Amino acid sequence: MSYATFTNNKAQITCFTGAWSFPASSVRIYLNPGAVNNRASYVNDTVTELLQKASTTVDVKEREAIYWQVQEIVAEDLPYINVMCIVFGVGALKGVEGVNLFGDGIFDYRYVRMLLD
Repeated sequence: MSYATFTNNKAQITCFTGAWSFPASSVRIYLNPGAVNNRASYVNDTVTELLQKASTTVDVKEREAIYWQVQEIVAEDLPYINVMCIVFGVGALKGVEGVNLFGDGIFDYRYVRMLLD
């Protein structure tokens, strides 16, 4: 991974795990030029402008629309190719609820409770 720095990503396979999760702004570390996890050296001025705009947009619906635009552009540019996706599983007894599951595998157990019959 140390060889896959920004602008130095010549024909290599990198094993990198990371999540584009909540908050949606987490995507910036993969798509902003020079960002720490931008291992593809991805640069798209429109995407950069949209990510900046999203980070300052207060209206939730408008911000969601901006992130949809980013997804559409990145899907066409295809700076990364996903070859594997980990599926996280959580098991619990019947009656357990309140676990908040997130795509990055970091789950929130603060509100876990057991329902009593």
